[in-house]
Amino acid sequence: MFRIKEVSFDIGEYSYSSEHIVEYCTSKNLKIGSVKWRDIWGNEEIIRRVLMALKGATRLNFIGNQSSTIRFDHFHLFQMDDLEIEYASWITVENIVALRNCKRVRLGKVSFKGSSINKILRELMENPGELQELRMTCKDVIIVKRAVKDLNIVRLIKGNATRYRKYWFTGQNGIGFSATKENMKTVVITRET
Repeated sequence: MFRIKEVSFDIGEYSYSSEHIVEYCTSKNLKIGSVKWRDIWGNEEIIRRVLMALKGATRLNFIGNQSSTIRFDHFHLFQMDDLEIEYASWITVENIVALRNCKRVRLGKVSFKGSSINKILRELMENPGELQELRMTCKDVIIVKRAVKDLNIVRLIKGNATRYRKYWFTGQNGIGFSATKENMKTVVITRET
């Protein structure tokens, strides 16, 4: 007799029955480890069911294209160590704030401007949850100075030819964050420990 401790998945491009397997593993209280999910297309109800079943995964990585019409409002249930969504144009500001119980979140191709990032920073400063790092690559060039407007900046390192400005903030609860650009389109928000 043997016992399965953890299950990991690599969900392929045309895995139409994957929701049954994932839901079965969840119903048997199996720990979900690492999940790679390629090209999320198809029935939105099935996508939502798989996302709900994967909420307890340790690591979730969406690779490839996703339908831009996906709507999922249960990210507050996710408590992953790592979440990466390569094409996250469908993610909203509210979705990102709801991901505060994941430790590291990497999102590509998000459709945000500085004002949206400002709202995310404000929400995280009020209640950071477990979030350690949020890395967002935006479709457009981001001006961090606009994203940090009217925030309680406690420290600033000016940029130069080799690095961008870095801003430090302190929330109402005393937890500090920093925000900087990694490149023209990538903003990194890090919890200071």
